[in-house]
Amino acid sequence: MMSRVTPEKLVQGVEPLELQRCSSVPAETHSMGASLYDCAASKIHPGIQNGYYSRVIIRTPYTRYPPVHISHNEKTDKPFNWQRPTTTPIESTTIQLNCFRGEDYVRHYAALVATYYALEKRSLTSVQYRLPTNAECMEVLLSSNLAQMGPVDIVVVGYVHHLEPDHLWEGCPAESNNLFVWQKPRRTDRVSVAFLGYMVSFWGDIPGHLIRALQILNKFKFVLYIGKTGSLSPEAKPNEWLATGDRSFLNGRLMEW
Repeated sequence: MMSRVTPEKLVQGVEPLELQRCSSVPAETHSMGASLYDCAASKIHPGIQNGYYSRVIIRTPYTRYPPVHISHNEKTDKPFNWQRPTTTPIESTTIQLNCFRGEDYVRHYAALVATYYALEKRSLTSVQYRLPTNAECMEVLLSSNLAQMGPVDIVVVGYVHHLEPDHLWEGCPAESNNLFVWQKPRRTDRVSVAFLGYMVSFWGDIPGHLIRALQILNKFKFVLYIGKTGSLSPEAKPNEWLATGDRSFLNGRLMEW
């Protein structure tokens, strides 16, 4: 029988690393307005939604091995970007959310949990989180199966599963816990191309760590990201707009490239 993590083990492993508290985001001032609740609720692990906890801890590392609970709301209808954070019950009043390593990703889920509880008007003593270090964020990628892809000149990431539907994917079998699969469909003018798929959600600063890992392990020359925009507004029709540009916001500052 698998034993549960005790509060003593949790405190011993977490408290010296300075858990930070997270506050909720008010819907009145958020850009999503009335859609904020639907967005937050759709991303909350059922174990947190259905439980009665006074304390939620968000931290890394991410794991899918017992005794964690995997969400039944994972988006298993698509081949990539479908895994989501798992939970570990600590005691009757405390639950831990296990996130993939990324500072922004951990902060994001801490804010989601705090906001969800506030909008539900449910009592919660605290939402706390522990951020991973840059070294920890890199370690999980450098120790993954990414090195098995080998050297490649151009890497295409994101929504790539429709680009070569008849080409076989290399990498991990579906039942393993490896992070990546890839296709190397062609070599053109001595330039190698790879389509790279990943199982978890690469959000916030995680793609930056991925770029560094690709440079170290695969010696790439160019990376192309194919993504999609989304909306909770019923008036927004899918597949009518193409989003592109050369500007974005980073740490509150406008960046151009």
